[in-house]
Amino acid sequence: MHVPRLRCHKLHRVLFLGILTMRYLLHKSQRDEIAGRQLYLYDVFHMYFLPGNPEGGFIPLTPLGPDDTDILFLTGHTDCVENYLQNTIGSTSEKTIIITSCMGKLFKKYTSKKVISASFSLRRLSMLALL
Repeated sequence: MHVPRLRCHKLHRVLFLGILTMRYLLHKSQRDEIAGRQLYLYDVFHMYFLPGNPEGGFIPLTPLGPDDTDILFLTGHTDCVENYLQNTIGSTSEKTIIITSCMGKLFKKYTSKKVISASFSLRRLSMLALL
C-alpha cells in the first residue's frame, strides 16, 4: 500500500491545530502594538489572531480555530503581569504560561501551580518544549 508523503510544515500545522491552541495577552498600555503582534503571531504560527474584550487590563489575541486553550502568552510590564497572575492564576484554564516581561525570576513562585516559562536574565531565555 502506498502512503502519500506529507510535507513537514503541513503536518506540523495539522498536529498543532489538532491538539494545541492558545491565547496571547497584551497589556493595554501596549495596545498600539496589536497590529504588529498579529503579524508576528501569523509569521510564527501561520494562524490569524483576533483581539477580544479586555481581561484584567490585558487585551487577548485569540487564534481562529478551536477554543480549548492550553498555552497563555502573557506580555506586559512586570507589575501588570504580576497583578494579573495574582488575581487569575487559580482560574486560568491554560496549563502553560509563557511570560514576556522583565524580572522573570519574580514569576518562579507560580511554578507550583502552572508550567511557567519566563526570561530569567537578559542573556538567557528559559526554553519550553511545546511538543
